[in-house]
Amino acid sequence: MLLLWLGILTLIPFDLASIDSCSCPVGNEEQSLILGIISTAKGFLGDPGPCREAASLCLSSLLTRPDMESVHLEQFLLESEQILSSWQSAGCSIVGPGYLTVLGRVHCLAQLFKQGHRTRLLPLADIALRPCLSISQQSTLPLLLRKSLCKAFQRLATTFLPPALASWRYQRGHRSLQVQLGPSPSVPSSSAPAEPPVSAEEQELGCGEAELEELLGRLVGSLGDADTGEPCCCSGGS
Repeated sequence: MLLLWLGILTLIPFDLASIDSCSCPVGNEEQSLILGIISTAKGFLGDPGPCREAASLCLSSLLTRPDMESVHLEQFLLESEQILSSWQSAGCSIVGPGYLTVLGRVHCLAQLFKQGHRTRLLPLADIALRPCLSISQQSTLPLLLRKSLCKAFQRLATTFLPPALASWRYQRGHRSLQVQLGPSPSVPSSSAPAEPPVSAEEQELGCGEAELEELLGRLVGSLGDADTGEPCCCSGGS
């Protein structure tokens, strides 16, 4: 419950640096409030109980903030890539605390790409994609890890998928009520020029077709799994 409350407190609508005036003592050193929250939540990613999921929610709420994404989000993704790659190099053993840490990291990655903004996550998506794809190639993976990977693949696929911008969407302009109510009907109702329609190339900007095809293949292949083929795993609301 404390981790969940900590995650709610990270949703304050102003810069966290404005309240980070005092340092938190950690051993013989001191660190900022932000680093203290990240360090505390990361320590519970290897917990065998529900604290692991609460820590994932706390980290995803903190790291997807606009004032956190520039530095701390990329550092967390690079650290997660190293942990997942090291666990795979060790043989993907489920004995010991390493497996629980990997499970918490994958679950946190799924939460990050669920809550974060696509335009900010897209340049960093490949960092999380590589180790997850490598681990998923293992033939014998535990049930919880397979489900977490399936959820992470779904979130990553929606990040690589380009948005479809509707042509009838609202377009903001500089409009004057005086001009609209004027006596001359020939006067245009908007002083700003109409925005050009968004081309297909602009909609496809930043979309990795190879990555998207690989992720869709993984998701379709997971439908043949007796555990990950259930709707609760791969549906958008999970």
